[in-house]
Amino acid sequence: MNNHFWTMIIVMITMGILGGIINYFINDTEKNDMENEKIEIMKAVIIGIGASLLVPLFLNMISSSLLMETEENHCKTLVFAGFCLIASITSKAFIGSISERILKQANEAKENAKKAVLMAQELRTAIDPILAKVTEQENLEKELVDEEIELYEDDSDDIKILKALANSRFTYRCLLGICNATKISQESANEKLNELITKGLVAQTLRDPGLRYYITVKGRKELDRQDRQQRVNPL
Repeated sequence: MNNHFWTMIIVMITMGILGGIINYFINDTEKNDMENEKIEIMKAVIIGIGASLLVPLFLNMISSSLLMETEENHCKTLVFAGFCLIASITSKAFIGSISERILKQANEAKENAKKAVLMAQELRTAIDPILAKVTEQENLEKELVDEEIELYEDDSDDIKILKALANSRFTYRCLLGICNATKISQESANEKLNELITKGLVAQTLRDPGLRYYITVKGRKELDRQDRQQRVNPL
């Protein structure tokens, strides 16, 4: 740790001691015996140091850069020391204020978290019907084969699968639907899908009906590249 850190620690402790003593004399009532007086002074000093050490937290809560500025501007150190002194003089009120503010922020964060959860639930309720329409269902066999996908004999299995994903009315396709559209066996299609996923051309997601596949942006670019190449160099 650098010298600046320890300088700030010394300033806070010193101002805490001084502020605690000042606080004791400001609030001094009828003195009792010397022993009780020493105890009261010690209590005031300890509370004052505690309040002084809370000043960096207070500055952070109000987004103040004063503590960082003291490293470059020594005059700011005096301002920081003044903050610590005031905090220690008014230690009980200062500590109470900081505690109340922290609890308030914690409650606000909790409420914001609850609102975020509710918003997420509402958003899911709104989106789920849309996703359901673009998610292929295995049990609708007539839907699975009713896909107008232009395939060529020289298309590789990779390209056939990419076309089945890109040109389908379904955003999320099941394995059976891909197989029906491409006329590729499930075993081969599953193997090719894993290869395409590894290359980043296809991605998979777990939907309510089960595992579904969809083409990525990279996959669409690759499919467009293959299509342009085929147009330029037709067989």
